[in-house]
Amino acid sequence: MSSIPSELPMMSLAVKLSRHPPAVWCHERAQPGKLVKVRPGGSFSFDPAVEGPGLKNLVLVAGGIGINPLYSILQEALHHQHRLPSLQRVSLLYSVSVFAELAFRAQLLQLATSEPRLSLDFRTTREDPEAPGKRGRITAEDVAALIPRDPAEDPNGSLVYVCGPPKMTDGLVEGLGPGPTGLGIPAQLKYEKWW
Repeated sequence: MSSIPSELPMMSLAVKLSRHPPAVWCHERAQPGKLVKVRPGGSFSFDPAVEGPGLKNLVLVAGGIGINPLYSILQEALHHQHRLPSLQRVSLLYSVSVFAELAFRAQLLQLATSEPRLSLDFRTTREDPEAPGKRGRITAEDVAALIPRDPAEDPNGSLVYVCGPPKMTDGLVEGLGPGPTGLGIPAQLKYEKWW
């Protein structure tokens, strides 16, 4: 889901074409104007009333179509500033295989031109001569560079959301965490894996 709560009762979805049955249905059988039953699941959410008090730094890390919920969170954070008065920086790191797969590119670029708190980092993981920006996967070090290491600098901590393929998500969660191979970043970390 890529829409924000204030858009209800309308809801926006971005579904990448694949062989997964729900994706096939969305691309081949769904018809405009037809009633569809949906059911949310999971606990990957952003509530400014809960997350917002004192939040200064929001870091969103997307892999492929994992941008969907993060685009929703990004819009919610930037469009409801009164609920997040201390928010100073929002960073989006977004990796896709090839540049053409970059969902919401135009909308994100538009947001970045009108919102000084927003920084965008687009990456491609395959050779793509059309791709501006960086090449390669997003690393734990890339994310850690966006998070103040000194608790006095960011006493309420940063909030990091990660959504993407399991291999990417697992690698970032382990790399950012407190374990023997982790960086032990002082941030709250929330993540969602998709197939």
